Amino acid sequence: MIIDDEDFRGTVFQACAMADVTFDDVNMEGGSFVNTTMTRARFTDLDLSSMKLDQINAQRAAVQRSTLQYATIDDVDMSDTVFTNVNLQRAKFRDINLSGVVIDDANIEGLTIMGHDIQALIAAKQG
Repeated sequence: MIIDDEDFRGTVFQACAMADVTFDDVNMEGGSFVNTTMTRARFTDLDLSSMKLDQINAQRAAVQRSTLQYATIDDVDMSDTVFTNVNLQRAKFRDINLSGVVIDDANIEGLTIMGHDIQALIAAKQG
């Protein structure tokens, strides 16, 4: 399924099977995904600002040229997901599987994973 050039602001997707779905140029600001399977999903040019993702299987997904600014991601399996050219500013990741995740060319200002400020961890490691 391909969802292209839509406005889903504030929409709640709950208990959905969305494996292999493609979202392209979609505004989902303020909405949520709950108890949803999104394996191998493709997200391109999306606004996912302030979204809530909870109890999601998003293994092997790809997120490109999108913003997840202020998003809350909780209880999500994101293993082997690739983020490219994304805005993760002030996003919060909790109780997630990040095994094999790649984040390339991202704004990570204020990003927290499991309660840890990622910029501070990187600075301490480089330190």
